[in-house]
Formats: sequence, C-alpha cells, structure tokens
Amino acid sequence: MREYLKQMRIECGLTMEDAAEKIGISKQYYSMIEAGERQRNMDISLVSRIANVFGKTLEFIVAEEQKLVNAQK
Repeated sequence: MREYLKQMRIECGLTMEDAAEKIGISKQYYSMIEAGERQRNMDISLVSRIANVFGKTLEFIVAEEQKLVNAQK
C-alpha cells in the first residue's frame, strides 16, 4: 500500500474519485496507484500531476517512492 498517497489524499479531504478526477485519470487507475500496483508504469507527467494535486513537489513523491524501494530490498 502506498500509505503516503492515501494519507496525502485524506489530508486534502479528497475521495479516491476526487483525486482521480483532479489528476485526470480513472478512479480505478488511481486506486491501483494507491495500492502500489501501477507505480512502475507511471510517467513523469502523471507523477507531476499527482504532486500538484496534493500540494507536494515532484521530488517529494520520488523520494517517498525511493524509500519504499529501499525498504523492499
């Protein structure tokens, strides 16, 4: 689970559907991202849109993903 994504979404007062709409993707696709099923397939423009919706920097999102990768090793 990409807990940091869920936490940011909740802090912004957004449902998955709201977040998906603001990012410009389907709720199902957003759900897969938050569940960690689609991280590897995301392009930089999608990551950038996610960062913008949650008021974070692209660097923050990349750093959080890197922490997860390192924790899995």
